[in-house]
Amino acid sequence: MSDIDSFKKFNDTYGHKTGDEVLKEFAAAISESIRSIDRAGRLGGEEFLIVCPETNLSGAVLLAEKLRAVVESIKIEPLPGITASFGCASYTRGDTMDSLISRSDKAMYKAKELGRNRVESLA
Repeated sequence: MSDIDSFKKFNDTYGHKTGDEVLKEFAAAISESIRSIDRAGRLGGEEFLIVCPETNLSGAVLLAEKLRAVVESIKIEPLPGITASFGCASYTRGDTMDSLISRSDKAMYKAKELGRNRVESLA
């Protein structure tokens, strides 16, 4: 799971048109940086979910670090820069879609609490 850092500030400071541009650029950067078997989609607001089949937790963390760097390289004038926080979790026996998403969400909020523009994981 990923959340664009300080997205509300972009909208409030630069307007919704710039916010929409951030969302489009973010989505394009993520889509271009994942494998063909992976799926990415917007959950709502500035939150996105990336599903990576046949990927263990360490692989998901490596991908999230790559995506974090890709997002950081996005340049949209007049913004000072774009960053995102990522939370990773992997399927364990007995998981439901809700429990898996909940763990990735908790990991993402941990990344935000620890300073943003980082990747955290929960087993």
